Amino acid sequence: MPPHPGCLFKSSLHDEFGYYSTNYKIAGDFDFLVRMFFARPIRWTRTTTITTCMRRGGKSNDGLASKIDIMNEVHDVLKTHNIYSTRLLQLLRYCLRVFEFLPRKNIRL
Repeated sequence: MPPHPGCLFKSSLHDEFGYYSTNYKIAGDFDFLVRMFFARPIRWTRTTTITTCMRRGGKSNDGLASKIDIMNEVHDVLKTHNIYSTRLLQLLRYCLRVFEFLPRKNIRL
C-alpha cells in the first residue's frame, strides 16, 4: 500500500469511487485504495515534496490485538474485492516490516 497520508487525490476520484468505508475500524483507507487502484488504471505521479510528517502510534499500532484486527479487516477487504490472499501471506507482511527498524544509510527520497 502506498504511504496514503501523503497521497493527494482529485475530487473526481472520490466522486467515482466514494470515500473511506466506515464499515472498518482500521482498514477503511486500505479499502478505498483497493477500490481505486484495482478498478481501472489510475494515472499517478510521485513527488519528492514532503507532505506529511508522522510518528508511530495510533489505532493501527496499538499492540497485538490491533494487528489481529488489521489482519482480519485487510483479509475481509481483499475477499470483498475478489483478490486472493491468505492470513499466512498477511503475516509475511509483518516479517518484511522488520527492515523498517534497521539503520538506513544514504536515504534517498
